[in-house]
Amino acid sequence: MARLSCRLGLPAAVGEALTLLGFVVWFAVTVLYAAKWVVAANEARAEAEHAVQCCFIGLAGVATLLVAQGLLPYRRPLAFLLFGLGASFTLTFALWRTGFPWRGGREAGSTTPVLYLPTIAGGFVTGTTAALFGAPDWSELAFGAALFSWLAIESVLLHRLYTGPVLPPPLRPVLGIQLAPPAVGAVAYLSVTGGAPGILAHALFGYARLQALLLARMLP
Repeated sequence: MARLSCRLGLPAAVGEALTLLGFVVWFAVTVLYAAKWVVAANEARAEAEHAVQCCFIGLAGVATLLVAQGLLPYRRPLAFLLFGLGASFTLTFALWRTGFPWRGGREAGSTTPVLYLPTIAGGFVTGTTAALFGAPDWSELAFGAALFSWLAIESVLLHRLYTGPVLPPPLRPVLGIQLAPPAVGAVAYLSVTGGAPGILAHALFGYARLQALLLARMLP
């Protein structure tokens, strides 16, 4: 973050302050959510088993990976620890949660873009982080897992949107997640390939722009 601040002509302290703020917010939310499993275990378990709410839990691993990226220049051992914890949680949760739809019996109305969060968001961010931490092979593996999961889930989701019941108003904001896979995937691709923008990076960026225009068209 400090490097980005310098590129933008801002003091490095601005980037460092944002990194610190992100760490504080991540730590507070992590502690509070862990406490929820102690003081309100039934509610936490109900969220984990809910067809829509469950997938947001996967962002815990994603957030941990992002914090690890921010801490790498300052606290390398801690950053590596958080990288390991974030990647392990992301993989474990993705396998656990994705296993349920594979069994069948899922209602079409509960198929929403939140399905992208465990495997696709987690995989792309894991790939980006692994590249930053000097693990190119793991970065490519994570990128591939996320990319092909995205292509598979995208077809299922679009089929549901085209032919299924109308998305209830309370669930319509989750359509914003449609913008995430191509945008985050482009960042992951640039990280995996060393920052050289090729045709795939441009294709991902183009698809992200298309998603943004579609979302703008759906605004009231």
